[in-house]
Amino acid sequence: MFCFSTILSLVYVLREVNSDARPSTPFLYDILDTAKEKIRDVCGGNKRKYFLYRNLIDQRWTGMLHRPLHATVCFLNPRCFYSEFSNDVELRRGLRECMQRMIPDIHDYAQADVELDNYK
Repeated sequence: MFCFSTILSLVYVLREVNSDARPSTPFLYDILDTAKEKIRDVCGGNKRKYFLYRNLIDQRWTGMLHRPLHATVCFLNPRCFYSEFSNDVELRRGLRECMQRMIPDIHDYAQADVELDNYK
């Protein structure tokens, strides 16, 4: 049952990412975080078991999927913005990096930063 429940969490991630029902990019952080929480619960909080799966997910995420644009899309997504993700350091860092790439002029960047505070 343990193995089935763990794999089921990962299948859920794949199903969501491959779905045509809605774009998955705005929800990617949330989908992966939810899967890691479910796996932690299935492992009964046993860190040794849980960290094995979490590290595998994080390795794939860091190596292939994690980009500043993903963080920006998640940060600006209202569903994620009004959740615990709005205070996530990684999201804010990705948002800042994306803004720096898109807005090279320091004055325009400062204005966008003010507008971002208004968005909050």
